Amino acid sequence: MSFHSIIPYLFILVLHPHSLPARTAPVQQPAPLKKLVFGADEHYPPIEFRDDKGQPAGFQIELIKAIAQKLNVQVEIRMGPWSEIYAGFSKGEIDVVGMSEHDVRKKNFVFGTSLTSVVGEVFIRLGGKPVNDYVDLEGKEVIIEGGALDMLSLLKAEGKIRAFGMSTKTIEGGLAIRSLVDRIAAQVGVDSRLAHAVVRTESNYRPTAISPKGAMGLMQLMPALAASYSLQDPFDPARNLETGLTHLRRLLVKYDVRGALAAYNAGEGAVSRYGGVPPYRETQSYVQRIMTSLR
Repeated sequence: MSFHSIIPYLFILVLHPHSLPARTAPVQQPAPLKKLVFGADEHYPPIEFRDDKGQPAGFQIELIKAIAQKLNVQVEIRMGPWSEIYAGFSKGEIDVVGMSEHDVRKKNFVFGTSLTSVVGEVFIRLGGKPVNDYVDLEGKEVIIEGGALDMLSLLKAEGKIRAFGMSTKTIEGGLAIRSLVDRIAAQVGVDSRLAHAVVRTESNYRPTAISPKGAMGLMQLMPALAASYSLQDPFDPARNLETGLTHLRRLLVKYDVRGALAAYNAGEGAVSRYGGVPPYRETQSYVQRIMTSLR
């Protein structure tokens, strides 16, 4: 066996700006603290999730409760799908969330000191195919330390892997992303197979993927394109997919499938200039790879 990769995740408490005290005039007497609303993802074990009774659980939930008790602060824990929690946080309906830190997010939110760090280690046999993300393990025989039988049952039922003991989120994130692609593709009006082919080619279903050129998230959106669609956080899976697939849908109205894919990869200007797929090696390979997967 050879050590292949370490996949780190930093979970940092993030405050919505309205939760911070004003920095102008000094306050004579401190106002009593209001009840803080902490937003948590209900499908992110072992960090945040609902237990068998539907109650908030996970080590970050326990940490928040402990901090609140120590500081004598009332905390309401609000759980739901991450897209809903993030939307509520962005609107100021939720005061605090725990999420990974990134320069793009720093422009809109205030990050506190990192509270937890989770490291996932993936080992493969010498000469085995590289694994860049948990979704790459689908179709493989997997041994994972622990015994999350609920997830084991899910994956066996889905026929995704042959599993021998399992813990943490592992493949669950990949399966959730695929369901999200199906839902948003139907919502936007893009063929599901085409949507999956683009996401797989662009990011291999990794929500936090960043290219050397600065393309971000599942649909690998460039900053200018994200800004043109008023996308604040390109690493929010749902918002990223909505933006990318909406853009792809617009291109499909303007061009045929090959032209739309070329425009998504190289820009509309290049497609117009060459009257079709431009003679760029990267773009031609990109279009061919996706078209082949659709056969």
